[in-house]
Amino acid sequence: MSNRRVAPGPPFRWLDMQTVREFAGNPLDFVDRMVREYGPVVRLRLGIQPALLVAAPALVHEILVTKHHSFAKEPRAKRIIRDMAGAGTIASEGDIWFRHRRIIQKGFAPERMENYAEVIVEHATRRVTKWADGATIDVTAEMAAMSLEIVAKSMLGIELTGRAASIHEHANNLSQAALEEFAAIAPLPDWLPIPSKRRKRASFRALEQLIQSVIDQRRQSETDHGDMLSILLSATDESPDGQLLTDRQAIDETLTLLHAGYDSTAAALAWTWYLLARHPEWAAAARDEADHVLGTRPAKLSDLDALETCQQIVKETLRLYPPAWMMMVRHAVENVTIGDFDVARGTWIYLSPWATHRSERYFPAPLTFDPDRFSAERIDEIPEHAYFPFGLGPHRCVGERLAMVEMILTLATVSQQCRLHLVDEHQRVDVELHTAIRPQGRLPMRMETHRK
Repeated sequence: MSNRRVAPGPPFRWLDMQTVREFAGNPLDFVDRMVREYGPVVRLRLGIQPALLVAAPALVHEILVTKHHSFAKEPRAKRIIRDMAGAGTIASEGDIWFRHRRIIQKGFAPERMENYAEVIVEHATRRVTKWADGATIDVTAEMAAMSLEIVAKSMLGIELTGRAASIHEHANNLSQAALEEFAAIAPLPDWLPIPSKRRKRASFRALEQLIQSVIDQRRQSETDHGDMLSILLSATDESPDGQLLTDRQAIDETLTLLHAGYDSTAAALAWTWYLLARHPEWAAAARDEADHVLGTRPAKLSDLDALETCQQIVKETLRLYPPAWMMMVRHAVENVTIGDFDVARGTWIYLSPWATHRSERYFPAPLTFDPDRFSAERIDEIPEHAYFPFGLGPHRCVGERLAMVEMILTLATVSQQCRLHLVDEHQRVDVELHTAIRPQGRLPMRMETHRK
């Protein structure tokens, strides 16, 4: 190692349990405070484990892009994700990751996106027409149910009539278990006969059995249903023997897409309505744009570029409330330098879009909701790589395009039909940590129709 700078951080302790407790107790407050006190690169010691919290955009880019081969997904983090979502691309690396990611990318080809956009608009319209004028709805629950229905239809080709609540509960159980295990100093083994582990095992089996039942039906025909599962079941794994994916591989990839495509998008949409209720001028701008671009017809994928205001609103929401508030933990697989800092082999690397997006170093008035940051006139003011809600580099979220389409078209579709107001204008909405950050508890809002 060279004589480069040592990153600043809390006072060094050989066994630093205080930092572990502070991090686990309130992670968002912890990363914010560390960056404010010590700067965009912070040296940490979690117990006896050396770690770096990196919020500097140029160094985030080095870790995820230019020097990504020097960093790997941390083994414990991979195991926790596998226990929640199977051994899909998010928890894999190397040749398997590369082969399977290429397969999944085919599911997001332009001709598939047209079909997904229709599914999104159909389900958003169906959802909003259920809301009565003047009724109070729980926006967090409504967005979760809608996003789950959309991902089930676009990924599996099934309607969740009467099953959405049960599947939401199973997905939530697994998300909660993952969160607890990430925070634990030493996670308990899954085989223990205690209630939390039983719930986790039962929820994983329930989702696994749902996907397997659809696969069993699909194996009996060669029909392309226009969904992601059709891609997975017809694709070879691109290994030398060119075998079709096994049921196990298809289940794991579908579980990964279900978790990634449902919870994160639902949370982002809930925050969107909350922010628009707090900023009625932007809610009015979204409605005006929907009226101008769409009139009374349903939105289409081809409308995306014209929905500029809706795009700006969604991007600013993802800046303030990035669902993946922390990227999957990396560890240095070799001694490496990033910027002016030496990183020793074995060091854990924490990359937090939350900390970077909310830093005044990179965004003026960072806690202010200002969609104009993403206007054509101001977009160049954002430092390069300072905005990364979907990650960067080869492991960037493969479903980014679909997530953006869902959020923008849902925003336009609902804005055509109604306006959502906070029932209590003074309600404080706290952040709840799961695999995605979402509003804590219920988010009651009153619906005001625009329908003619």
